[in-house]
Amino acid sequence: MQGATISLGLQLANHRVIVSEIATKLGSPDLARQYLEKCLYYLNIGNNDYMGNYFRPQLYPASRIYSLEQYAQALIEELSLNLQVSIEIFCFTYY
Repeated sequence: MQGATISLGLQLANHRVIVSEIATKLGSPDLARQYLEKCLYYLNIGNNDYMGNYFRPQLYPASRIYSLEQYAQALIEELSLNLQVSIEIFCFTYY
């Protein structure tokens, strides 16, 4: 059985929901921040986008839509955006 692949953007959105729930349970965003500051965050960006999307045309249309260079640029732009959001989330600037 193979697990589902969840995009980085969706993982970040899910994290925001969980942080909000933690803040509610603890009673305030400040208490949640103090609690979460003790956490170690590990961000690993794998090769699913290339291997899973571009080089598997039987499953995904990316290689029919983009040249390899265009796809690489689109990935760079999307990852840049997601990394910026990651920095905001993991530095707790959204409270």
